[in-house]
Amino acid sequence: MASALIEDIEWIPKETAKALRDAGVISVLDLALAPKDILLKHGITTESAAHITEKAVGEIKHLQRGSSLLGKGEQRRKISTGSSSLDNLLGGGVSSGRVTEVYGESGAGKTQLCFQLCVNLLATEQKKNKEEEEERKGDIVFIDTAGTFRPERLAQMAADRISEDELLKHIFLVSARSSEEQARAVQSSQESTSLNTQMLIIDTLTDNFVYEFQGEDHITSRQISLAHHLHDLAEMALDKDIPVVVTNTVRTRLLDTGETRIIETGGNTVAQGVHLRLRLERLRGKGQGGVARLDDTDIKTVPRVRFKIEKNGIMDWEEK
Repeated sequence: MASALIEDIEWIPKETAKALRDAGVISVLDLALAPKDILLKHGITTESAAHITEKAVGEIKHLQRGSSLLGKGEQRRKISTGSSSLDNLLGGGVSSGRVTEVYGESGAGKTQLCFQLCVNLLATEQKKNKEEEEERKGDIVFIDTAGTFRPERLAQMAADRISEDELLKHIFLVSARSSEEQARAVQSSQESTSLNTQMLIIDTLTDNFVYEFQGEDHITSRQISLAHHLHDLAEMALDKDIPVVVTNTVRTRLLDTGETRIIETGGNTVAQGVHLRLRLERLRGKGQGGVARLDDTDIKTVPRVRFKIEKNGIMDWEEK
């Protein structure tokens, strides 16, 4: 049913089906994932957009709203970030069964956090193997879209916790230089029988999509393609009960009031397609470190925590 064409669905009026196709919505899955603002731009009323989107979601048995997952993650496995204050902000660490977006400006520590999660997960797995005297292989799939992967930095962070060989042999690097390669890497890691994937990382999520779908005429296609990709990531996180971590860049949006606001690339499509959003900011003039907070709804009330990045990785900020 998910692949059924819009014009073949009986409950969608022909005029609406034509407007949907003009908006780049071809199938029922496209419709379920399409941001409502895209539908509104093509002459579909707010009421109709809400009705047909909800009905499309109901037609797809395996599709779940992120809101339906709230409160179900307390017992899931948590991966430490290296900073106890940052772990507390995340409810104990980065959770399995969820897609966690880490977004912020260049140099805020997004990639460093991904490296730290790799080290902490594999070092913990190795420790459990020794304590329980059994060999369990846990693998990490690291999809690199921007050339950020640095094995020497990972080895530096690992220090005496896990050997460089043991660390790197369980990290499978995919250099994805197109959105198609990126999507295929996710599908392959989910279907692979030779990998025991315990975490999937994409650094960064939106680069390939932004590069391939440039210009106003391609925004709709980009957002729908990105929504499909996020759906696949959420499905993998839930089905395999693993943490999926994606990094994302930011851009400046000019508001009607004349003020500017920093938002993640991909806008509402990304914000609505992930389960948790962690914003990182650089600490200027205070050493190498940053500030983290969840979401960006109200800067004045959302809790913020400091962390620092040292040679051995991410750790708590200590006031001098």
